[in-house]
Amino acid sequence: MWSPGAATSVLALINGARESIDLENEEMAYAPATRALCLAAHHVDVRIVMTYSADSRRALAQVASCGAHVHLLYGQRPLYIHAKILLVDGRVALVGSQNLSSTSLLYNRELAIRITSPAILRSLAGTFAGDDAAR
Repeated sequence: MWSPGAATSVLALINGARESIDLENEEMAYAPATRALCLAAHHVDVRIVMTYSADSRRALAQVASCGAHVHLLYGQRPLYIHAKILLVDGRVALVGSQNLSSTSLLYNRELAIRITSPAILRSLAGTFAGDDAAR
């Protein structure tokens, strides 16, 4: 999936979640994605892991207020989350360079690959779980 032009596909994946959404991102400031994650958090388990960024504070507060589990890594030497993964229902993932930001989805040349391989999905889920457990 290429950007510009990926926003519709990313939103469709979020909106299609039935059980869970696991998200790691470096930036999160695309209002339609924030709204979609907030709506999803009312009926599915939404977990977000990011390194703290003041630029994403408002969006993360919004999704947290809707029931999403937001884990921000702080400190002098936190693991820096540069990864971009959107894992939905443990059955499909987008992995690539796209952040959930207007710049990334609408203007920059970015790329994400849609993954459905069970072995790769298990690996992604395991890494996400480890990052979510990091303190």
